[in-house]
Amino acid sequence: QNIYLSAHATRIQRWFRVQRQRPFEFYRCRAAVIKLQANIRRHQAQELVNLMKATLGVHVNYHLSETVALEKDSLGKLSKHSSLPSDATEFTGPTCQILVTQSLSRYQKFRLVEASVGKIQPYWRWYRV
Repeated sequence: QNIYLSAHATRIQRWFRVQRQRPFEFYRCRAAVIKLQANIRRHQAQELVNLMKATLGVHVNYHLSETVALEKDSLGKLSKHSSLPSDATEFTGPTCQILVTQSLSRYQKFRLVEASVGKIQPYWRWYRV
């Protein structure tokens, strides 16, 4: 009975020694390490962009804008506007550049509203009727 057990043990020992002498399969570990590095770098870049967006605020200098003519409302203030025709080069009234909101994404629109309303939001409860 001991002979039968020793034959199995020697087979296992030989297999283990052969496996130990083979080179380690690093390609599996390398692929996993590369995926982890890519994930970490992506998250770090995303955090950096979110931090820059939070500190810099909303910039609309490079977005699409159009020139409009300002018009007076019922109180006499220049709060209304109408678009100028493309051939109106000799218009002498007051004009203004406004942002074309159709070209903005939903996130950019939300950030613009947040930036403009956020400053007056603390005063809302004092002026509420």
